[in-house]
Amino acid sequence: MLRLGASMGRQHAHDVVYDAAQAAFVEGRSFAAVLAGDPRVTAQLDAKAIADLLDPTVYTGLCADMARSGAARARDAVRDGLA
Repeated sequence: MLRLGASMGRQHAHDVVYDAAQAAFVEGRSFAAVLAGDPRVTAQLDAKAIADLLDPTVYTGLCADMARSGAARARDAVRDGLA
């Protein structure tokens, strides 16, 4: 959605992805296949880009930032005698 939002606008991208998720569920198709069949998506992304964006092994999002923040809070709590 974020990748599509950069080119088509956040709300429109949200609507496109929402529609695709609903269609995938109702029709029993893969989300990737529904996205790859939508001309609004394929005007922006090819099949490889869709697959890459949906690959959970390459997406960590903000996990590293959240882990660093949590570790810093824990260190501060120990230092301050709160733990």
